[in-house]
Amino acid sequence: MTTGTLSRPTSRVSAVTVLCIAAALLMVVSGAIHLHLWDKYYRHVTIGHMNVAFLVQLSAAFLGAIALVVWRALLIVVASAALMAGTAVGYLIARYRTAGLFGFSLGPHFSSPYATWALVVEVVATALLIVAAAILVRARAASAPAV
Repeated sequence: MTTGTLSRPTSRVSAVTVLCIAAALLMVVSGAIHLHLWDKYYRHVTIGHMNVAFLVQLSAAFLGAIALVVWRALLIVVASAALMAGTAVGYLIARYRTAGLFGFSLGPHFSSPYATWALVVEVVATALLIVAAAILVRARAASAPAV
């Protein structure tokens, strides 16, 4: 390796690090939005245990963000992507499905800038984490011994 040139493994590690840190920041934002929504609106909503679901989401988002920054392992990346995707899908089900999510329905006329921001943040975080996971899988496959 010459001076000033990055090797492929180093650039992969750097890309994964940047993607994980960016996704971790977005996960913290998602958790903070859920904390705000819980405090203002969902604290007393017991239908489908939505009050508890909001607290679980924010706790999982914060813990996942810390784990992403510290370890950046494939399992943590995939689990964090699943959390963000699941949260986004849960919102869409609660808003657009007649039966709602766990019996709780927002209805199609529900509008909240916080919910919209959370959805955008979760979709972007999911996309970043999927790219990070793909890089990690490719790096693992490239370093695997030939059979």
